[in-house]
Amino acid sequence: MAASGSTNINVFPIPIPISINDDEEDQQPILSPKPPTLDQDQMHRENYVAEVLAEDDIDIVSTDPPPPYPSSNRGSRRTRTNLRSVRITSNQVIEDSVVDDGGGTGDTERTPLLPVNRRRAASHSSMTTPSINSIGHTVLSSSRNVISLFQSDPDNTLDITTTTSLSSDVSFSTRIGRYFRPLVKRAYYSAVFHLLFINFPYELVAWIYLFAGTLTGTTLLITLPLGIILCFLDLIGARAFARGEIYLQTLFHGPLSINAPNPPNPLFSRMRTPESISDSEMGEPVPETSFLKLAYLMFRDPTSYQALFYFLVIKPGITLLIALGILILLPPAFILILPAPAVLRAIRRVGIWQAEIALDALK
Repeated sequence: MAASGSTNINVFPIPIPISINDDEEDQQPILSPKPPTLDQDQMHRENYVAEVLAEDDIDIVSTDPPPPYPSSNRGSRRTRTNLRSVRITSNQVIEDSVVDDGGGTGDTERTPLLPVNRRRAASHSSMTTPSINSIGHTVLSSSRNVISLFQSDPDNTLDITTTTSLSSDVSFSTRIGRYFRPLVKRAYYSAVFHLLFINFPYELVAWIYLFAGTLTGTTLLITLPLGIILCFLDLIGARAFARGEIYLQTLFHGPLSINAPNPPNPLFSRMRTPESISDSEMGEPVPETSFLKLAYLMFRDPTSYQALFYFLVIKPGITLLIALGILILLPPAFILILPAPAVLRAIRRVGIWQAEIALDALK
């Protein structure tokens, strides 16, 4: 350096050591964490996918029923296929689980809040009450008789040997005898007699009585003594008409695919289980003597209202159409003689059809 008195200037400054104290650290601002890099985001995604796959690999079928309210997070993570399998498996678990009638002795946190649906056992009312489906099935199955009205029906009373009936070469006289056989058989005339001379008047009397009794009884229920008496007489009449209908149908028509109730439905008196020790030793039911109990049981019996529905709704249309058809077809058939056997067969099959409907509705 020159000695001309000029000051020396260092080009590179000397670093001054800085002492870090606790007070100075407190005064320094807190730096925010660095944002996650791309590698960290990728790592989080891979961990998340691994957790989801691990949850899906767990066997969903368990002995315990599923919780009632599954979490929305897990539901959103699952794919559509997994949700479908969970729904099917949970339904199987619910159907296979047995619910105790005793109460919630084994209830846990995973027990559903709502009770599991059980298969109901057939109660007495459901067994005795014929449904609309049952009547419809009878109508459809019996309609085969209507479709094959004019076919010759085989009968055991036919005076033809088995070999002759089974052989393909049947003589002309045998065929003529088979065709005209209804003209000399009592069963065909019994069906005509019932449908033409008994069925229509019987239904007319029953419909007038039950319609008047139902209308006045339900209208006057506000005046309890009079309304109850009229309803009582209405139900008694319905049960009496139902028993008579079953008897007439089984007497004039057959063979039927539906059996009549045996024993028949009671009109009013009923049997009860013995209450005293002396009666119970006999081992047989005893007749009920309380009028109030008998009336109460009659009002609760579903067969009373089945008879009302049958005579007021089902039977009128069937009876009217059958009576008109017989009046239109039968006289010309007997005048011409040739179509008479076919018409008699048709009337007998229609009679069996309406008799099966009556038994199905009233049993």
